Amino acid sequence: MNGIGPVYDVAIVGAGAYGTSVLGQMSLHLIPKGNGPFRILVVESSQDLGPGMPYSRYMTIPDHIVNIAGGCTQISATYIPFPEKSDFLLWLRSLAPEYRVSLGIDESEIPSWLNKPFPRFVVGLYLSNRFNQFVMALREKGFKVDVRRLTKVTSVLPKNVFGANGYELDLDRKNKAFARNLFVATGHWTYNRFPDFPHWLPSPFPARDIQDRTELGGNVGILGCSLSAIDAALTVSKKNGSFQSMHQNGKSSLKFVPFKGAEGFKMTMYGRKAMLPQVMGVVVNKIFAHKYLTPASFIPINEANDGFLPLDDFWYLLKREVYDEVPRLRPYLPDCWETVSLEEAVSAVRKLLQTIDPVERLSRELEEAKESLKTGTPVLLQNVFYQSYAVFDEVLGYFSAEDRIRFEEIKTELHLLIGPFPVQNAEKILALMKDDYLEVTKIGTKYEIEEAKERSGILLSWKPDGDTTLEAHHDVMIDATGQKAAFEKDSSSLTTSLRKAKLMKEILVPFRNAKESLNHEDHPNVVTRDGVNYFRPSGALIDINNFSLVPGTEKPSAPIYYMGPFTMGQVAFPQDMSVVTTAAERAVADLIKRGVLERDVNYEVEQDPAPIYGWLMNNNGDLAGQVERMTKVLVKTTIYDQGVKPWD
Repeated sequence: MNGIGPVYDVAIVGAGAYGTSVLGQMSLHLIPKGNGPFRILVVESSQDLGPGMPYSRYMTIPDHIVNIAGGCTQISATYIPFPEKSDFLLWLRSLAPEYRVSLGIDESEIPSWLNKPFPRFVVGLYLSNRFNQFVMALREKGFKVDVRRLTKVTSVLPKNVFGANGYELDLDRKNKAFARNLFVATGHWTYNRFPDFPHWLPSPFPARDIQDRTELGGNVGILGCSLSAIDAALTVSKKNGSFQSMHQNGKSSLKFVPFKGAEGFKMTMYGRKAMLPQVMGVVVNKIFAHKYLTPASFIPINEANDGFLPLDDFWYLLKREVYDEVPRLRPYLPDCWETVSLEEAVSAVRKLLQTIDPVERLSRELEEAKESLKTGTPVLLQNVFYQSYAVFDEVLGYFSAEDRIRFEEIKTELHLLIGPFPVQNAEKILALMKDDYLEVTKIGTKYEIEEAKERSGILLSWKPDGDTTLEAHHDVMIDATGQKAAFEKDSSSLTTSLRKAKLMKEILVPFRNAKESLNHEDHPNVVTRDGVNYFRPSGALIDINNFSLVPGTEKPSAPIYYMGPFTMGQVAFPQDMSVVTTAAERAVADLIKRGVLERDVNYEVEQDPAPIYGWLMNNNGDLAGQVERMTKVLVKTTIYDQGVKPWD
């Protein structure tokens, strides 16, 4: 044709949740600009369009449940005014009753759908449906949409074609394409820490591969104690037995019954702090609105601190939020609670959780979560943190290097509340723990993993007190420590091309002053660039205003919009679906701002249905939109790439 293949106005590499959300934003809000056809290319490496890895029925099993309630699940927009009308619930209601039953869902709608989390593969079916719906809507508006399954993009290079700047895409089978605007939505990637260890499994997914590579009745180690580790434990347990409902004294519970030949089955989860997430109660928000963690509070603090948001100031506002919202905690707080430091508070919580018997703690939290779901009232402390994820995501970019170092130390404790796990999973984990099929062990940071020499398997050794060495042998060990953000460890040809073309660069968080910089020189994440010390988290530098990669060279004419693991250095908790939709909204808004597309003035949001149904709105309102507007106000005071010279 022209040596570079077909030309597209927009290319989307990856048709998972983010790619689907981008298509949704474009189909709902935009119309083609100009007289010629507006061409969109969507490239997906798998057969599935829509679900991506986390929600694919080929990567997961029905036991894997999302930690998002039905009323909070939506790929078309971040803000859900009325959870009863979340896009996911609208889709679920549209299904034929007999089809719902085939998916393990109630034949008729029941009220618990609002607060109930559903299996990952069911959310994947929803995403597949919406992907097709969005593509059809775009075509009806006049967009030309080219969808290519089972196709990989192996490299991206800046290029000028016919006087237009953009990106040349190398596709497999020696095909090429050119895109004036590019979205990279490749999502999860697997990093294998021990590629030469045959008994080391680098990821809990695909679930069926894990089941194939573990023996019936085997002794399995799981590195990690968070949501991925829970999925791994459920995957392995499904191969070795089944969960049966037991009824005693008017109460029901689950019991794990091993298959014949699996009586010796055993799993051990290992974690630096060895704390499971909290059990999830009601997270659809009808009662809580922030009073202190608001842009009105943050903006003057940022402006008075040269663009920084001191972590101690943020912690004070968070304490006020908790004090007001969770009155039952007040009798247990010291008189000096307003001056208690973040580290003191987290240390007390950690000590409490680690001294309580894990089975006792999980049993109590499970009952509390069940009562929450029964009454429709959130677990109050959990609700404050869960409803604040968008605040944490946004303010992370305003912490100085010394505060980022402090924040990283307490992220595990925050994850317990911000990333809880559903009752369905908690019941199974509790059943496994009660009968000693699952154990949770603290190993700290000083541990080593190696192939066992005397017998096949993995040998884990650790020093819990700094001196004594403990060891454990497992037939296999699963790495369930979650997604990796270090782009320099991603050996894929696509990421390699982005690095070589300097289309991405490291995150460098500056210190407030030279003294603080020198105080942290020995920290493993502190680096020196041109004589200046920075904190360098994993991940690539992202322009949070439009979720685009910040290039390491002269800025190209068109941003590369990105959402995925590389955002983890700037987004505190990027796994939530609402973070995906936020990224899509900001990126597509940037297309309009840059004049690539026009907003569809005919699009109207449905009017308030409350007078008809008596529904209560999401009480927090459009929180993501509020903090986005804060960032736009503060854009001139961004802290990145400033730094403090040692002699300042």
